[in-house]
Amino acid sequence: MKIGILTLPLHTNYGGNLQAHALLKVLKKEGHEVVFLDRRRNKYKPVKFFITVPLGLVKKYVLNKPAPILDFYKSTREYDIVSVNARKFIEHYINPKSEPAFSGEDLLEETLKLKLDAIVVGSDQVWKPSYTPNIFEYFLGFIDGNKHKVRKVSYAASFGNDDWKYTDHETKKCASLVQKFDALSVREDLAVKQCTKFFGVEASHVLDPTLLLDADEYVDLFRSEGIEKKQTISSYVLDRSDFIDAVFARVSSKIDLPVNKLNTRTEELNAPVQERIAPPVESWLKGIFTSEMLITDSFHGCAFAILFNVPFIVIGNERRGIARFNSLLTLFNLQSRMVKSEQDIQIALEHQIDWDSVNAKLNENRERSYQFIRKAFS
Repeated sequence: MKIGILTLPLHTNYGGNLQAHALLKVLKKEGHEVVFLDRRRNKYKPVKFFITVPLGLVKKYVLNKPAPILDFYKSTREYDIVSVNARKFIEHYINPKSEPAFSGEDLLEETLKLKLDAIVVGSDQVWKPSYTPNIFEYFLGFIDGNKHKVRKVSYAASFGNDDWKYTDHETKKCASLVQKFDALSVREDLAVKQCTKFFGVEASHVLDPTLLLDADEYVDLFRSEGIEKKQTISSYVLDRSDFIDAVFARVSSKIDLPVNKLNTRTEELNAPVQERIAPPVESWLKGIFTSEMLITDSFHGCAFAILFNVPFIVIGNERRGIARFNSLLTLFNLQSRMVKSEQDIQIALEHQIDWDSVNAKLNENRERSYQFIRKAFS
């Protein structure tokens, strides 16, 4: 079967790039011909520049208010520099790709040109409206079921939020679209309930695609650089806070090891551009694999610590959604690894992870997830 993968536009996000790579590889191993549908961020019309930028300047420097449009232009202008390493990974490991698509019309054109038999939406937060260029595209609204016979599947789609963020219009339209899917799966247990409650459909709970590959398949990406363990605590933190600083202080007092920071200031638009360049994906993976412990507030940081059997502490990141972490940790009976208070830190440090049990649960959930894939594309 010839399958197109539709996920969020790729950029410097390690988890986003690795889940796309993983799903592509899994489907190829299952014997399918796979193409990555290269949805890009929406183009910004030049005519708008002369209207929005002056307004943004007034808003920021005269009214002293946030001006997101200026951040957008700065981000776009510096993207090629900041993403230099990410783009190398994308070009090398996420292939083949369609022509770049900037709209639903472009996606439909590529679907027909490539003669796709199916499209799989996922994984990651593809059903989070604020993250998508157009939420309806991620429910395959650009395909007319009566005219275009394309199998519609979601794999490990995530809403991202703990509470419901769709407008009434979005809920109604997306419900209508998702009811036309041939197979549905989501990444979180909460998402299963949300699909039933808001869309009136049943969805299977499956693993994030990054967890469908064996650890060795990722180690092969950086094996040439050496894979010996290092006496370090690795840090992959997206949102700094006083509590996160307290976590590092407590862990450092118990484990006397240097901290290896795996990310730069990529998301800090006010930082010098050279300090925002995201390190290579391979270096990020190696940093987790070779460390004695990982401290993170990232879903995929947590996922790779589990896959690599590296002890970890995950800091509850409510701004980015707690349900994602709860769902993942519950699958492996690792709820004690999440810390939200000083007391939780001590519990996490004292708790020894039973990796034999974790790996057994991983294999069980892998088999269930592969069964969904095989049935969805049979």
